[in-house]
Amino acid sequence: MHPTDRPSQQADLRDLEGAYRLLAEDALRESAAAAESLLKRFPDDAHVWHLVGGIYLRAGQLARAVRSSHRAIRLKADVAAFQIQYGQCLATLGNRRAALDCASRARALSLATAADNDQLGALLTLCDEPALALPYFQAATRLAGYDARYLYNLATAQRMLGAFAEAEASLEQVLALDPSHGAAHYLRSQLRQQTPAANHVPSLSEQLDKHGPTTEAILLEFALAKELEDLARDEEAFRHLDRANRAKRSTLSYEVQQDTALMEQIINAHTRKVVRGGTGHPSTEPIFIFGLPRSGTTLLEQMLASHSQVSSGGELPAFPFVLTQAIEIGARGTPANIVGAALGLDAADLGRAYIEATRPQTGGKAHFTDKLPFNYLYAGLIGRALPNAHLIAMVRDPLDSCYAMYKTLFASGHFFTYDLLELARYYAGWHRLIRHWQAVFGERLLIVTYEDLVTAPQQTVRSVLSHCKLPWQEACLRFFERPGSVTTASAAQVRQPLYTSSIGRWRQVESGLRPLIEILDALSPQDGWGFVRQSSPP
Repeated sequence: MHPTDRPSQQADLRDLEGAYRLLAEDALRESAAAAESLLKRFPDDAHVWHLVGGIYLRAGQLARAVRSSHRAIRLKADVAAFQIQYGQCLATLGNRRAALDCASRARALSLATAADNDQLGALLTLCDEPALALPYFQAATRLAGYDARYLYNLATAQRMLGAFAEAEASLEQVLALDPSHGAAHYLRSQLRQQTPAANHVPSLSEQLDKHGPTTEAILLEFALAKELEDLARDEEAFRHLDRANRAKRSTLSYEVQQDTALMEQIINAHTRKVVRGGTGHPSTEPIFIFGLPRSGTTLLEQMLASHSQVSSGGELPAFPFVLTQAIEIGARGTPANIVGAALGLDAADLGRAYIEATRPQTGGKAHFTDKLPFNYLYAGLIGRALPNAHLIAMVRDPLDSCYAMYKTLFASGHFFTYDLLELARYYAGWHRLIRHWQAVFGERLLIVTYEDLVTAPQQTVRSVLSHCKLPWQEACLRFFERPGSVTTASAAQVRQPLYTSSIGRWRQVESGLRPLIEILDALSPQDGWGFVRQSSPP
């Protein structure tokens, strides 16, 4: 619509474009001021409400973002960008089912611009649907020509789908346009095992020399650490890794004591009698996999999803979302007050709401997996709400587990992983929590070790399938041939046959991990799988 064609009660297009430009430049304060002025003059302009919703979404004020974005749709429902933004708000809150409905409505509307196609792809990716997202990212790159933003998003979808060569080619195009694109350098480093003949260490070092203490430098440090480790230059890799984590930690406001106190609160509240009391929803569909990041949960899920009766749910946000909805605390809810209030909820209603919230991405097969990080905090509530769900905890040698997390730059959350002392304290609290669930659930909770899974896969997978009341299928051992998407940090690793080289990997950098080792030794109960480790060879 031309500005002169807009009704008088609507904002001038030039004013809107100026405010959107400020938002695109992350000038939140300035864009918010412009939006507030526009809203006072044009309270019924859908475009202004869409702008306001985008500002709130960028600022992380999700409840306000949802209300504002929904207001835009109520005023004008036939604009794809409005549906997409509302869907992004809902997906961020965990309401994936409603977010996918928004994506479906947007797909039926006109997607004339590169930005609209790119944002729809981003929404579908946020909902763990990279296969659906891929053509929209491709359309965005075609419409925009060579644009680093759209090419990078295309590469992320290609990586999730296992198209690693295509992803690397897209990232090379990104870096040709913007050599300092830290995220592209980082993602490229993760796509494959680097070799002396084919690596990016010189270019990463060159780019790092050009950056000060910036977000780009953090990404470059993580990328360089990964590639140097691939080349067996472990001490050099750890120096970069340590710098990267220190820099990342300096950007965060986080207290590990709050998390460990929460885990103690959960342990105290969820006794065996409480967890096993009441009657939940009878569904046998879910297979919950509890575990820390980089502990093998994605590997186990891919093995299970290779079974003809199991579909991969991935990291479903459904359970914390329905909890939040059920106790009516909205986006301001925290795990502490959710867990406390949820014990008074009707268990069957909670379980039913969970199953419904996982649709339409589940229901096509007899079972689906759910490996959302932090579900271990809700295990007691999950057990009450879904008494026939199958529960599995994935564990790993504590030092290998902690080192693997320390090496990973997470897209969001997991703030405890960027400091060795905090990582040790969180792991100790997590270990105590899993031991508690083991005592509460008994044989209903199967403990699977990463080491057993990769060294004795057939025996271990048979045990897992038996636990889930599933017949043996050889395809579970050929998980790396399975088509489909993997959206976690393990996307490249689980496309390969099993390997054991990650076992004991921490020994290569033992001196650097000394602070973590000392904390774990001090906190360790030394009484089972949780903190058992062999001493270093002489």
